[in-house]
Amino acid sequence: MSTERCSVALVVDRAFGGRLLGLARRVHVWIVESPENRAAVHEVLDDVVRNDGFENRATIVSDDGTHSPDEVAADRPSDIELHLGGCSHTPPVSRPWIHGTVRTASWSLALEAMGFWVVAEVAKVLVAEQHPEDAR
Repeated sequence: MSTERCSVALVVDRAFGGRLLGLARRVHVWIVESPENRAAVHEVLDDVVRNDGFENRATIVSDDGTHSPDEVAADRPSDIELHLGGCSHTPPVSRPWIHGTVRTASWSLALEAMGFWVVAEVAKVLVAEQHPEDAR
């Protein structure tokens, strides 16, 4: 069985903007919609074109601005699993990072339901992990 890992970042900070390009160069990023974040996603797309593409990129997570970062974080793991899980991506996501919120019971339960657990929590960045043999 392959031990290759796939990381993905879920950014629920509506003011993340200017930090997106650096993160998107390392991992695929799902970022909550806001004017600042949308402009940053366009910068990532321009960078992809200028540099003949790189695998990592940014996906906008639709949000009307009425949900807290915790609520957005709790609602997205199943979407990420659908698009980057074992049935649709090789290797499947095995290391999600959540930027812009602190650990809450609701999204911790959503991650645990997919077989993940939080392994690090530093300054509103959480890293969860799944054992490679548990990957879907």
